[in-house]
Amino acid sequence: MDELEPLGCNLLAVESDADGIDPDKLRHILSRWSPADAKNPNSDIPKILYCVPTGGNPTGSSLTLKRKQEMYRLAQEYDIMILEDDPYYYIQ
Repeated sequence: MDELEPLGCNLLAVESDADGIDPDKLRHILSRWSPADAKNPNSDIPKILYCVPTGGNPTGSSLTLKRKQEMYRLAQEYDIMILEDDPYYYIQ
């Protein structure tokens, strides 16, 4: 059981590689829902995309501009808020 389940959170992992989150994998996960599902308050469609764009721990991966743009388009399409945690930006 995921430790956040009691709080009502359902976490979905998105595969990543040396360039960070793979937008194709994110698109595949989101394909379980229709963008219209975002308008339904009872839908279990993801509401937030959490990412570490620079120097992700432990891999050190950083999102490319192209990937950021693709993820942004998907977030717009599915009405998903992006929560960007970027503590390593100035270290990189």
